[in-house]
Amino acid sequence: MNIRFSVVVIAKNEPRIRYALESLVRQSVKPWDVVIVVDDSNDISATIAKEYAYVLPIRVVVDSVPGFGGARASGVNAANGDIIAFIDADCIADEMWIENYARVFEEQRDVLVQVGGNFSVKDPSEVGLVRLGKIRAPFSDFEFTQNMAFRREVINIVGNF
Repeated sequence: MNIRFSVVVIAKNEPRIRYALESLVRQSVKPWDVVIVVDDSNDISATIAKEYAYVLPIRVVVDSVPGFGGARASGVNAANGDIIAFIDADCIADEMWIENYARVFEEQRDVLVQVGGNFSVKDPSEVGLVRLGKIRAPFSDFEFTQNMAFRREVINIVGNF
């Protein structure tokens, strides 16, 4: 595949980031770069991420702007890829996550953004309600930024987060 694929991970003292990074190590198509955005250089997430610098092209970015939007914008600015994907620090990517996204972007030039994957609800009793369509909030008002990829040119058109 010819697409340069950046992965941005927003993290704040997230010890489970190790699982996300392990899942990136196991990708069938390797990322061009991995940007970890933290709000403090002493963040445990940054410490753990640096342990993976020998197997992943990782850069840790310290962002002082509060909120996820600012952190995502910093991640986009630091990323070097043609495609920018987001995964949350507490998520685990399927081994073909990058490959599947990249294939669609290569084969279908009119696709600008892809959102997908599984999600989990915090209260297990809500799973049935989601399946029945009784709970729609996770789907209706925002994109799943824990599993989203878009072409860099989208930022040039609509602006950063």
